[in-house]
Amino acid sequence: MTTFSHLRLSVVALVVVAFAVLMTAVSAAEFTCLKHHDRPDILGPFDDVLEKLTPGRCERLLIAGRFERGDAVAFKNILTANLPYIEIITLVSPGGSVADALEIGIMIRRHHISTESPEHNGFHMAAFLPESLRNSDNGQRVCLGRECICASSCALIWLAGIQRSGDMVGFHRPTIKDQEFWDAPLPEVQAKYKRLLSWMVSYMREVGAPDQLVDHMTGTSSGGMFWLHTDPELRDRLSDPDRYIPDLDEWLTAKCGRMPDARALHQQTTAQRAALDALGGVITACRRARLKDARARVD
Repeated sequence: MTTFSHLRLSVVALVVVAFAVLMTAVSAAEFTCLKHHDRPDILGPFDDVLEKLTPGRCERLLIAGRFERGDAVAFKNILTANLPYIEIITLVSPGGSVADALEIGIMIRRHHISTESPEHNGFHMAAFLPESLRNSDNGQRVCLGRECICASSCALIWLAGIQRSGDMVGFHRPTIKDQEFWDAPLPEVQAKYKRLLSWMVSYMREVGAPDQLVDHMTGTSSGGMFWLHTDPELRDRLSDPDRYIPDLDEWLTAKCGRMPDARALHQQTTAQRAALDALGGVITACRRARLKDARARVD
């Protein structure tokens, strides 16, 4: 059994023993398709993948709002209905149910999906989505200003992406607002909270969070927030839309070839740059095809 399988069982146990983090519920998360698949965009020797594609499926999914119990089930249903199309999840949420967030994160990683959060724009607590994502298919703005965050349990989902972009991502220790939890004897409270924290740390490490980020999470009180954009070195390590997680990057390189080094392009002639750009386009198409095929084969 894989570590992720153990994590899946741990999440279920988390719910059964009432370790779910309870936030003040406003409304369940909403799921909206930002971009639909409308035509085959993968050409060449990948006909086996093209046969699986049918117009009208969602490629880019927005999850917005506070997470509640049951949102993981809702996400699973949407994911199943749109595989293997979904390539990226855009996240705009202040947090919510940790149990559901961990379940969603596990599904995102198992199905080789990228994640995106809003970006910090240099002003205090102000953020925006990248220009290409400010509007959905129907022309509605996705988020604006202070609501453009991915914080608390949302950050755990963001970490699961095989590629991650955005930096308005906030981490802290879990919040528990169930008074009965705190009314228990202190040794029992401490044991349960440590166990909950242990599940979160195990998940973060499994999806590739460095120890530095784990320390930020465990060292930030439930009333505070560590924002990824405040640590440029850590941000650059975790958030890069052109870089896959290491194991997947090596697999894609073996299957499709290595992407041209963008840093060396300025040293090339115009013709050489054009040739490298064309090669990069071919490799990118191959990678997308391989990932779609991998998503289609997940049990």
